[in-house]
Amino acid sequence: MPRRAIILLAGTVALLLVVGRIASGVLVEQAWFEAMQGRGVWMDALVARVLVASGAWLVASVIAFANLWAVRLTILTVAVPARVANLDIAAMIPARRLFWATAAISGIVGLIPLIAIPSWTVAAPTWLAAPFREYEGFFQHDVAFYVYWLPFERAVHEYLLVSLAVAAAVTITLYAITRSLNYERGRFAASSHVRHHMAVLATAALLLVAWGFRLDAFSTLLDGSGTNGMFTPQDHLYHSRSLLWLAVVTLVVALVVLRTAWMGQVRATFVALSALLVTGVALREIAPRIRFPEAESRDNASYEETRALFSRRAFDVPAVIGVAGADSVRLDTLGSRSSDRRVAFEQLLSRHAWWESDLLARLATRNDPSRSLVVAPAWQQSDNGEWWATALVRTDVRDADWELVRVAGNRWEWDGLATVARAPLTERAVPTPLIGPDVSGHVLRQGSNRPDETRRGWGAFIDAPAATVSLTSWWRRLAFVWITRDASIWQASDSTARILLHRDMRTIVSRMAPWHRVGRDITPVVMEDRVLWAAPLYMTSNSYPLSAPVLVLGTEHRMFRRVATMLVDGMTGQVRVVPMSAVDPLTAHWLSRMEALVLTADDVPKYVRAQFPFGLDGATAQLRTIAQVNLPRQHTAHPLMLPDSFPVTLPVPPMRMLSASATQPLQGGRAESPAPDVAVSAWTVPLLAPDQTVAGSLTIQPREAGPARLTWYAHADSLRPYAERRRALSAALDSATDALRLPEDTDLVDGTVRPLPNRSGTVPVLRLTRARFAVQREGARLLASAVEGEDGVVVVTVEKLFDLAGRGAPVMPGSLPAGTSAARPATGPELRRLYNAVLEAMRAGSWVRLGVALDSLGQAVRRAP
Repeated sequence: MPRRAIILLAGTVALLLVVGRIASGVLVEQAWFEAMQGRGVWMDALVARVLVASGAWLVASVIAFANLWAVRLTILTVAVPARVANLDIAAMIPARRLFWATAAISGIVGLIPLIAIPSWTVAAPTWLAAPFREYEGFFQHDVAFYVYWLPFERAVHEYLLVSLAVAAAVTITLYAITRSLNYERGRFAASSHVRHHMAVLATAALLLVAWGFRLDAFSTLLDGSGTNGMFTPQDHLYHSRSLLWLAVVTLVVALVVLRTAWMGQVRATFVALSALLVTGVALREIAPRIRFPEAESRDNASYEETRALFSRRAFDVPAVIGVAGADSVRLDTLGSRSSDRRVAFEQLLSRHAWWESDLLARLATRNDPSRSLVVAPAWQQSDNGEWWATALVRTDVRDADWELVRVAGNRWEWDGLATVARAPLTERAVPTPLIGPDVSGHVLRQGSNRPDETRRGWGAFIDAPAATVSLTSWWRRLAFVWITRDASIWQASDSTARILLHRDMRTIVSRMAPWHRVGRDITPVVMEDRVLWAAPLYMTSNSYPLSAPVLVLGTEHRMFRRVATMLVDGMTGQVRVVPMSAVDPLTAHWLSRMEALVLTADDVPKYVRAQFPFGLDGATAQLRTIAQVNLPRQHTAHPLMLPDSFPVTLPVPPMRMLSASATQPLQGGRAESPAPDVAVSAWTVPLLAPDQTVAGSLTIQPREAGPARLTWYAHADSLRPYAERRRALSAALDSATDALRLPEDTDLVDGTVRPLPNRSGTVPVLRLTRARFAVQREGARLLASAVEGEDGVVVVTVEKLFDLAGRGAPVMPGSLPAGTSAARPATGPELRRLYNAVLEAMRAGSWVRLGVALDSLGQAVRRAP
């Protein structure tokens, strides 16, 4: 077989393989989205992918063809060796064939810049999303320009830079091969044609530089020169304008370079480029220091107010912040013998859920490393006011047997053990879910899959068949075999054979919601006959103008809003979306494309809504936003002490409502009608001042729809640093629990230090509290709780807690009365036990347990005789 035929055959086979792979992927995705009733989302994704990929390849190919054709003009003829009979001759390639060869090579070169191709999720919002109808007052652009268009324009700018660089590298290489560009006697020698071509390339590069300066001017609203990237008067009055002028100057210099380089005036070209460089340094580095020698803080007041406004919009922070008033719940009687003590302890015990994520995971898994907690437990309040955590546990990732564990959040048994109910899912007639977190692979099923798309509401979701795809046609089976690489699918020729393609819950959510990010706290909703997975959805952006960046999920974001909760059926794979009351334009378009899958909050049963995830990531973003833009400036130099914990149950006292302002600290305001004192699920974290003292605490209470409720508790007593107060709590717990005769395999775990807002007289005071637990194979045991009182730290053992709550004293080994502040010397067995706890925490890979164990070991070493 001739060599030319072999090359042609190999190229054809490779092309067919690529085309077959793409066609199979499109066919499989289309079938799956139709089964999920999400055809609209698939159409948007398909159109965006085709437009972005084809447009990017076409642009890069055109740039490459223009440069290669310029190189082709320097080549008069191309001769290839040929043989006629016994004669060896040189055959000339026709001009038409050279044209098509240049076009083919350009298409191949155009594939190289695709490594920097813009993502379709970045490009699609530019034509899918409507404007925000919110405008910034500096460039008079809608917020959508920064959130949707500016990232896409910057991605296009970067892609054109890569395409031009690739084309220039290929061009210079070809000129060097054809000897049109030489290096002789210490200098480059080029023909006039090469010089003209280089002039055009240099001009194109300068035009892209000018475009970059324009984009940098708009980016000053995203990353200004102020503290933490704040847009300042310098940015408004100088930096943004100087960048626009620099873009104009670069444009003029580009035209000058085109003229001078074309004419071969090397010195004039060098002078023009040098002048541009000097102008850039002068405008960006020297002039600002001369015009603004010192930045005055009073000039930034209006800009701080603007940043606070846009930050609240970006992170969905309510316009008013609750401030604890003079009628807060009194918990400052811990050191007295008055009748209020019983009420205070009952509130402390019955309304505070002490659980931490690490502690609850160890309890649910029986402290066995071979067992795994699938997702974050769902918190639910019963009719009698108790809080329960519902968790799903399995012994191994590959094991299909799931165990249902329910743990009381704020109630303990008579002997101090946690109230735990364990049972396999099958005992509740709940089948083992096929869909779940980290569940890989696909399954073949039998039966029909004809959902009634005319039905709406909760009943249609519960009665919907499995989201499977029919395998009746041979071409569809071939496509699934190609994608899944599972040859057994080809044998599924039965008319009722169907395939459940995706079983990983996060994969399903990411495909159905391509523009959103899933939160960490995915929770199970266990119903009578099935398991639903509830996942919070967030709309994120790093280009929301004028807002303060906040670190969430390991990445800085300038917009982080919870827009919906997605429900995934563990048996069928069907999804439903419960949106918030207000969403951004892109989310609104996304909801319109999957209208059949949208449920209102009223459509969902109340007991299901009660188990929706708390949204720790959104709460973190909102709390950090308030700490940055609404609290006194001296308190914003340090972050919040965010614990790795579940929400706590706290009584919400009457409070005053304040307008969220960046220039006025949250310390007082107009009194509103007091809210009733009720127990709610909330998340409270302390805020530290620069001197490491506690400035106050922030509490966030989520809601099913609409923005969350935020409360600020100021702290009057800020004399001792937070670390010292934390050590005092741990030392008091050590003193009270060291004499307990606990089994050798007991692992002591301290909970997170949590604030308890209350008042003393007329001054608000923030007490800190910490609980200690004993974790064993059979479960967790509450040992004691340390609470800051009037005269220091008061340790309340579990016996006292049960006695004050009216539930009888439990039987504990080595029972002690209320703890004392005296610390006895540590003994050898105690040190060995604490050291073994450190080693166990290191083997388990738990940073939380390791930190607690090292802290306890350090306290014991300091007390060693």
